[in-house]
Amino acid sequence: MLNFLKNIPSSDLKVCYRESVKVSLVVGTILSLINQYQFIIHGLTAQLPILKIGMNYLVPFCVATYSRIKTLQQQFNQS
Repeated sequence: MLNFLKNIPSSDLKVCYRESVKVSLVVGTILSLINQYQFIIHGLTAQLPILKIGMNYLVPFCVATYSRIKTLQQQFNQS
């Protein structure tokens, strides 16, 4: 993993993670509303599927982070 990130400045990584969190919050909320609406809106008494909701946020974060890091890596390798 360190070889994957070694050419990217830490300031760019911080921006990458901050942007990924923003994407994750928007996409994760939309996915949660679509997939778990019966629990969120209707307040069903069954146990809220926390793991599924967590995955709705984790997956977009990972995809956004990976995509941005690959782009940054290509930019710094060309320089």
